[in-house]
Amino acid sequence: MYSLIAAISVFITTTLAEYIATKNKLNIKDKIWQVILMVILFGIIGARAYHVIDFYPYYQANPILILNFRAGGLGIYGGLIGGLIGVFVASKIYIFSTKQFLDLVSIVLPLGQSIGRWGNYFNFELYGKPYNGIFKIFVPNAYRVAGLENISYYHPIFFYESFLNILLFALMFILWKKKIVKIGSMIYLYLYILGYGLIRYTLEPLRINAWEYKNINVATGISLMFIFIGIIGLIISSKNLRKVKR
Repeated sequence: MYSLIAAISVFITTTLAEYIATKNKLNIKDKIWQVILMVILFGIIGARAYHVIDFYPYYQANPILILNFRAGGLGIYGGLIGGLIGVFVASKIYIFSTKQFLDLVSIVLPLGQSIGRWGNYFNFELYGKPYNGIFKIFVPNAYRVAGLENISYYHPIFFYESFLNILLFALMFILWKKKIVKIGSMIYLYLYILGYGLIRYTLEPLRINAWEYKNINVATGISLMFIFIGIIGLIISSKNLRKVKR
C-alpha cells in the first residue's frame, strides 16, 4: 500500500506540473516526466540515506533491510537534499532553467507530500506521542514503540503534516493561478522552504524518539535552517522582483 500511494502521489503531482509548465510555456514542458523521475530517483536515495543514518544501529544489525523500501522509512529532509542534487544533474542532461523548474516543483511538491503521508497511515508510521483527543489514532500493539506497549492512542502526525501541506499547496497554487507570482522568480521555492520548515518545526515536539545528535534534535535544527533560508530568500527575491518591474 505504501508503494501504491507513493506511485499515485508521483503521478498526480507530475501531471499537475506538466499542466502548469504547458500553461506557462516553459521550455521543460515536453520533458517534465523524464526530469521529475530522475529527481525522484535522487530524492529516494537521499530520503533512504537520511532514514538509515537516523536508525543506524538497527540497520547496522540488519543491513539487508536497507533495501526494503516496501516497509517505508524515508526521511523527507534527505529526500529534499537528494532531489535538489537530482535537479542540477538533470539540468546538465536536459538543459532547462533551474530557477523555473525549482519554482514549478515547489508548487506541486506539498501536494505530493500530502498524498504520500497517507502511506504512513497504512504502515502505522509517523504517529506521535500518546494522545487521547479528538484526532487520536489507534496503533496496534505490534507497531508500538518499546516502553509504550500499554498505550493504544497517539497523535496522528502524518495527518497533521498532510493537512498542513495541503494548505501550503493551496496557497502556492492560488498565487500561480491568479498570476500574482511569476514562475522563475524563486519566490515559490523560498515560500516552500519557509512553509515546510515551519510545518516540521511545529510538529517535531510531538514525535517519539526523534533523531538527536549531541542532545540536539536534528530535524528541528534543519527546520530552523529552512525557516531562516526561506525568510532571507523571500526578502531577496522580492527586492529583485521590484527592481525588474521598475
